[in-house]
Amino acid sequence: MIQLKRNVLAMALASSLGVVAFGAAHAAPASSGQARNVQDGSAAQATAEPAQTATNADTDTTSKAAARKKTQDEAKKAKELGVVAVTGYASSLQNSTAIQRYSNNIVEAVSAEQIGKLPGVSIADALGRLPGLAVQTLDGRPQVVSIHGFGPDFSTALVDGQEQVSTGNSRGVQFDQYPASWFDNVIVHITPNADLIGQGLAGTVNMRTIRPLEHDHAYGAANVSYNWNQLSELSPGGSNTGQDINGIFVDQFAHHTFGITLGVDLQSVPTQIQHQAPWGYPTDSAGDLYIGGSKNYGITDNLNRTALLTTFQWQPNKDFDSTLILTYDNFRESQQNRGMEFPLGYGAQASGAPLPFTPGSVSNGFVNTGTFGDVYPVIRNDFNWTHAKVYNINWRNKIRFNEDWSASVDAGYSRANRHDILLESYSEYGYNRSGPTSNARRVRLVVASIEPLP
Repeated sequence: MIQLKRNVLAMALASSLGVVAFGAAHAAPASSGQARNVQDGSAAQATAEPAQTATNADTDTTSKAAARKKTQDEAKKAKELGVVAVTGYASSLQNSTAIQRYSNNIVEAVSAEQIGKLPGVSIADALGRLPGLAVQTLDGRPQVVSIHGFGPDFSTALVDGQEQVSTGNSRGVQFDQYPASWFDNVIVHITPNADLIGQGLAGTVNMRTIRPLEHDHAYGAANVSYNWNQLSELSPGGSNTGQDINGIFVDQFAHHTFGITLGVDLQSVPTQIQHQAPWGYPTDSAGDLYIGGSKNYGITDNLNRTALLTTFQWQPNKDFDSTLILTYDNFRESQQNRGMEFPLGYGAQASGAPLPFTPGSVSNGFVNTGTFGDVYPVIRNDFNWTHAKVYNINWRNKIRFNEDWSASVDAGYSRANRHDILLESYSEYGYNRSGPTSNARRVRLVVASIEPLP
């Protein structure tokens, strides 16, 4: 019995030892696996840390690149902004200032606001806006120009550099024959310049027509105005209404190497003038000055003008430019003057004695009002008619050989034809004052004008 129990105990002990050994054997691989897992985890963690750092670096690089690209795009957009174009009256002043700034000599300039909108109806109107220039008005409209006090004979006029003939009675050019819508700018050269032909002593007015290839696209402009004079028709056969219709058209062809400009101006200008011209101031018995005579007229003037402009410009490349300018101007003017001439202070009676005169108010040694008696006025009627034509042909060529050498070849022709009819008629109140005296026998003097008494 005892032996059996000992054997059973040994078997139990052996079994326990086997179980323990088996557990240890199995525990060892588990511990190895855990160690490997721990090592693998550490390795993975170590690997993950550099990867995360690389990812952050890539993110920072991408953000910086995006920021740089955004900055570059903004800078590019800022550089690619379109040109701010100033138009209207401000652009006219800006262009005129630029012409003066970059000119090699002293000039005055007036520039168009846009095509066909040079200020004024005629070039004479535009020139009257410049300092140092005085425009003389004839028959109610500006016509000739005086530069720095010199008369019109001391200046000359050029159209695109070509000297113009005059339709006046002297060398002075009548600027009212040039429509303002034809020209892009007008430059008045105050000082001499070597590249100007036909310069004037006082100054040179150079009128530059519109160049079609200087514009990016086709363009047209038209101006229409209606004129009405509040004075009624002072002479029969005249008119107190008129109109001005002018237009300009510019276009380009052949890939912007050939251009054309067409211009037309149809103008009818009525003028009504109440003309009073006192003359001579003798002294009366008291030593005061009084009027010696006066010429009083009602004047009706009508000007009709038809003007045409054609410009061809060819520029096959940047080194050659050829321009042909053709102008034609046809204007007709009729004027009727009807009135009386009064011999007053210098008049005389049939006996040769001075006309009876009763002075009225006197101030500063001048008779402001008074009454003449026994006045025999002279009736005068004038009719003046003028028809003039002006032709201009101007061919200008410029060629550029290199940066240092260039050449200009110009040819021009200018011609003017003018025909005038001047009629004067006089009538009195009978030969040697044998007829009745005038119903305007008694006249009232008001400063420098005279009016018939009612």
